[in-house]
Parts: sequence; C-alpha cells; structure tokens
Amino acid sequence: MRVVWCETLVQGAAAPQAICAALRRASAADVDLIVVTRGGGSFEDLFAFSDESVVRAVARARHPVLSAIGHTADQQLCDFAADAHVETPSAAAKVIGLETRELRGRALDALERGRRAAERSFERLQFRLTGALVRSKLAEPRSFLAQRGQRLDELDASLAGALTSAAHERSKRVRDLVRRLDAHDPTRRLADRAVRLGAASLRLESAARQRTERAGRLVRDASRRLEPAVRAAHERIARRVELVGVRLDGNSPETLLQRGYAIVTYRGTIVRDPLAVPPGDLIEARVARGTLSARVERWGQSGGTPPRF
Repeated sequence: MRVVWCETLVQGAAAPQAICAALRRASAADVDLIVVTRGGGSFEDLFAFSDESVVRAVARARHPVLSAIGHTADQQLCDFAADAHVETPSAAAKVIGLETRELRGRALDALERGRRAAERSFERLQFRLTGALVRSKLAEPRSFLAQRGQRLDELDASLAGALTSAAHERSKRVRDLVRRLDAHDPTRRLADRAVRLGAASLRLESAARQRTERAGRLVRDASRRLEPAVRAAHERIARRVELVGVRLDGNSPETLLQRGYAIVTYRGTIVRDPLAVPPGDLIEARVARGTLSARVERWGQSGGTPPRF
C-alpha cells in the first residue's frame, strides 16, 4: 500500500491548529483512510487531541478516520469522533495492513455466509409461495406465476446490468491503477535516469576536454612569454656576476702581488706600522712568486726615505 505522511505538531498550544491542517492535507490527497496517530505521552501531553477544533475536524473528514493516539488507560475526544480507534500506532498498522491470506479467507467466509443466507431465503420464499398458492385457490397457478416470473426476469435483467456496470467500473479502476503503477515503475525511472546520466557524462567530458585544451593553450602562451623573460634575466645575472668577478679579481691579494706589491709579516702578523718591528728582528715579505726574509736595521718615516734592509 502507499502511505502519505502528513507530519504535524502533536502537543503544545499550536498543536490543535497544526493537526487540523494535517487533516485537510490528508483529505486533499484523496486517500482511502486517514490515521490520526502519535506515540505515547502523559495525560497532559495528549490534550491537543481533545481540543474542540480537532474533534470537529475528525468528525467532518471526507474519508474514514482511525484514531491511534498511543495510549492505553485514557481516551481522547477524537477517539469518539473517529470511525474507529485503537490503542497504539502499531495496532493501527496491524488493522490496516492485514495479510492477503487473511483477507482472502474473510472474503470466502463472507461469500459462503451469503450463499447459505441466499439458500435459506430462497427456501423461505418458496415455502411462502407454495402456501400462497394453496391459499389462493387459483384454478390455474400458471397465470399467477407468470406475473411473478416476469418480475423476476426484470429483476434479473436489472441485476445483470448493475453487475456489468460494476464490473466495467472495476475494470476502469484497475486500468487506472495499472497506469499509475507504470508511471512509478522503477525500471522506467532507472532507464530515464540512465539516459540523463549519459547526457550529463557527455557534457562533463566535453567541458573537461575544453578546459584541458584551454589550460594547454594558457600554458603554451605563458611558456612563450616566459622564455624571453628568463633569457633576459639570465643575461642580466650573467653580466652582474661577471662584473662582480672583475671587482673581486681587482681586489684580490694575488692580483696586488702580481703588480709588485709585497705583504710583510712579523711573527705571523701583517705589518702596517714600522714601529711594530724592533730593529734587528726578522720579517718576512711575501711577493708574487715567493717569500723573502729580511732583518730590520732602522725605521723610515712615512713619505720620507724608505727603510733600508
């Protein structure tokens, strides 16, 4: 069976109005049965289902109403306004969800009781007819039975027409249900989903391919623009390195020695002031191609006659 849920508040000040709205939604859905239900609760929690507006909404519902408020000890006013009531929601499910085997058994029992009742009714009518014929003192019972036979034929024709109309209506109802079932056939819905998924996959693949191509073009364009910039930057750096190398070479002690200068040390310390070396001590002079040892005989003044070794 198909279940239509109409969720609503079930307790509190706003609950009665919400329950009435849920009943209206259920009636608009054109269902076969409306179940007014909630889980258990305290006596005060269930007050909403005794509200006058809720009781009147249950009473004037266009469809049969089953009340299952989820209580065992107390009853609410909507229980009396409903067509039937049970104590719990699970009991409601059992009532409206009888097994097919049980329903078939009930139908067969009803048909058997109807058949026996019809037989008993026919026997009573036959007995009454026989008694009437005996009491009527008709010279020819056939004339009496002819009218009854004609009436019986009319009733039989009327019954056949009604059965045919009912059967046609049932067949139409079955065809409508079959069309509704076909509309909700999962196989068809899955096929439609597969078609839409395939189309979406093609669109996604095309979009990914376009983005890849666009990204490739951007990378190639960036590479073309970047290559000259990298080459120019490399040339600038090379020139700067070359200038720095030249400066370093110009300030290198080895270069100075090649120009004829000497580095004088006294006891491992570079001599910058002649007064730092006492007369008679040895000094070492490093030149471009080796080292000289010399003895200091006297000091010279800066800018004057150089000292003699």
